[in-house]
Amino acid sequence: MTAVELKTGFNQAITSFKQANADCKLAVLEHAYCNLRHAIASPAPAALFSQVVNHLIRQFQQVRREDRPETLKEILVGAETRFGREYSTLNINMRLAFWYRLSQDMDPALVDAAKNCRKNSSTAQEIIELIDEMDLNQQMHFLRQVLSPGAAC
Repeated sequence: MTAVELKTGFNQAITSFKQANADCKLAVLEHAYCNLRHAIASPAPAALFSQVVNHLIRQFQQVRREDRPETLKEILVGAETRFGREYSTLNINMRLAFWYRLSQDMDPALVDAAKNCRKNSSTAQEIIELIDEMDLNQQMHFLRQVLSPGAAC
């Protein structure tokens, strides 16, 4: 694959992610972090152990299991909820650490939402195929692009 094709696929993955619904975004994030969790120690060690990230993770873990997918969707779309507001204050490294921590624990909410989207939509599968064509550095750059504050998720 040429550099132009990789760049086009990368840009297409970002655009498609931003246009996808929250279920598909969760499926893509789950897949990307599954790919990366064995390849990287953490997105940013200081952020991983941040009190803010740990507090948000603890709060999330207190949410009833069946309500967790909805809570994650609220976070992704920037809803004016307790979780949405707290997540919106995180910088990019803390956001990467938040999703990394969720993937490390393989939260059932993330896995269930991912399975649901993959079953009911081809959008997530298309984005996942584009991600799978990226090397690990490109996948990390993809996550930084789609999760950065100000990125229209």
